[in-house]
Amino acid sequence: MLFELFVAAIFVGGTIALTLLAYFLMRLITGGDPEGHERDLASSVIFRVSALHGLILALIFAQEMIDY
Repeated sequence: MLFELFVAAIFVGGTIALTLLAYFLMRLITGGDPEGHERDLASSVIFRVSALHGLILALIFAQEMIDY
């Protein structure tokens, strides 16, 4: 039991470290903060992806309520 928790913690920590490494490496390559229209585009894309995820979760919840 303790070994599985240790392996899971290493897996989660490794995933977080790999994600942060990729993020900081891309910021280094691309030159830092986005400017003007790039920031507006990213904001718009994030809003739409979030709305889509919300819709998917609502549909899953509704399906489970029907099955219940």
